[in-house]
Amino acid sequence: EVAFTMDTLVRQGKVLYWGTSEWEAHQIASLYGVCRQFNLIPPSVEQPQYNLFHRRRVEDEVAPLCRELGIGLVTFSPLYYGILTGKYNDSIPAGSRASREDLGWIRDRITPERIKIVRQLTALARELGVTTAQLAIAWILRRKEVSSVITGATRLEQLDENLVAAEVELSLTNEILEQIDEIFGALPHD
Repeated sequence: EVAFTMDTLVRQGKVLYWGTSEWEAHQIASLYGVCRQFNLIPPSVEQPQYNLFHRRRVEDEVAPLCRELGIGLVTFSPLYYGILTGKYNDSIPAGSRASREDLGWIRDRITPERIKIVRQLTALARELGVTTAQLAIAWILRRKEVSSVITGATRLEQLDENLVAAEVELSLTNEILEQIDEIFGALPHD
């Protein structure tokens, strides 16, 4: 039903492209099959959560299918609720999202194991002369399937910092990527 509705909206010129968000690979494949069967305009993008801590489903299932079908990925939560910025490496700063009473679920994700790993990523970022956030976003941008990254910046300074990640991505060597995989290999991914 969604494919028919979206096809109509595209053909009427009300939307240019459409996509799915947080769909499983089998759901995307099924939808794409329906679009082919009925000559409907298929989705152009899938919007999954994708970051260094939350990557298995995208890498093992969604990205290969999207590559095969020509669907782009517009990822969100590249900094894993701010944890991959390194700002929680020593404590939870006052005024941060994790300090808010209504966002205790973020504090639940700030575990000693994750902080140890982010500290290692921060050390690598410093060696490279970039911020931890820039390195984490650049790591995502290196994937050919990724069309865009929704950074979730809440301040102009954060946006400016995050935009540099596109330049950092160009300098990621296989050696650096292997170092990142070694750092994150110590913790099971979500």
